[in-house]
Amino acid sequence: MVQDATIFGLLILSLPYYNSISAKIKALLRKNKKEAYPIYLGKITPLKLGNFSDIDMFVLIGCPHTPLPDNREFFKPVITPFELEVGLNQNWDGSYSTKFEGDYDTEHIPLSSTENAERFSRRSFKGLTPEVEGVKEIEEGYKGIAMCYENEIA
Repeated sequence: MVQDATIFGLLILSLPYYNSISAKIKALLRKNKKEAYPIYLGKITPLKLGNFSDIDMFVLIGCPHTPLPDNREFFKPVITPFELEVGLNQNWDGSYSTKFEGDYDTEHIPLSSTENAERFSRRSFKGLTPEVEGVKEIEEGYKGIAMCYENEIA
């Protein structure tokens, strides 16, 4: 499944520490002739990842104590860096680790190819575009406590 995917979304949590792991993963993907797009998110939800229909598989780069999402909720698989490395290198010895041990050349890694950047720009869905309906008049809300607002009969 990993070897069949061609475009990977790297789900990077907000800590700078993960940038070095991200660079190693990009190098591993580049070595295997795969494309990688970094996606910085605070929380992963099916709706957020659903916006990236061109991505074949997501790689979660975060704290090893972060629980992995249930893949049944997502449209595309979400895997760990370890699973990516095992899937591409086909060298699993039966053990599992939360460490990404890959030592790949991180020099001269392009962020993305021009061809793939153009493909994303031609997508029909480019995110939500709220239409402006003009200025709405502000209405006064309820006063009091939820048990009994001031304008309600007690």
